[in-house]
Amino acid sequence: MTWPRSALPDPFSRYLFLTTEAGRNLAIQVLFCRQQKERQWAHQLNISTYYEENCMYNPINMENFSIKDKEKVLDLLNRSELPTEDLADEKMNNFMVARNKDDSIIGVIGIEMYQENGLLRSLAVHHAYRKKGVGGRLTRKIESFAMQKGLKTLYLLTMTAADFFSKMGYEVTQRNKVPKSIEQTEEFKNICPVSAACLFKVLDYDE
Repeated sequence: MTWPRSALPDPFSRYLFLTTEAGRNLAIQVLFCRQQKERQWAHQLNISTYYEENCMYNPINMENFSIKDKEKVLDLLNRSELPTEDLADEKMNNFMVARNKDDSIIGVIGIEMYQENGLLRSLAVHHAYRKKGVGGRLTRKIESFAMQKGLKTLYLLTMTAADFFSKMGYEVTQRNKVPKSIEQTEEFKNICPVSAACLFKVLDYDE
């Protein structure tokens, strides 16, 4: 839907038109159509997370984990039925969180680093914010952090999110094909069941 320029020849006429109820209703419809078109365009180009990140009405911040947030992060992980028993403070130094406009933690993700390899873990998003791009933003943020630290490949285990990570560029692999350093982590040895899907991603430093 495009604005009929000929019907509104100058700014003053636009102002008068918008002071009427019909004008306000039309303006709302135009704005809604524009947002829908932008979402459709972003989805077609596979950049929906870019659209979400740059919307003025999406004030969600990604930042490094702080120890003062530990209880809230553990609560979110527990509510998401993700393991927390091995999360000592030093492991959580490489975690990141997502905060909403009220400064509440609505997402978390972390990595464990072993030379050039990393174990991506603990991706959780509050149920009210799921399917809104938060998980994708957290994943990209932790991947950037991993590259800053010199990591080349990320591995993960998941019971429920294999499809999500596949869309993020991760590939399925056999559990016995991961590096020894990853195989010896608590998640691989003791926590995640053998039925969990194993995926990996070679980080692209040219992106």
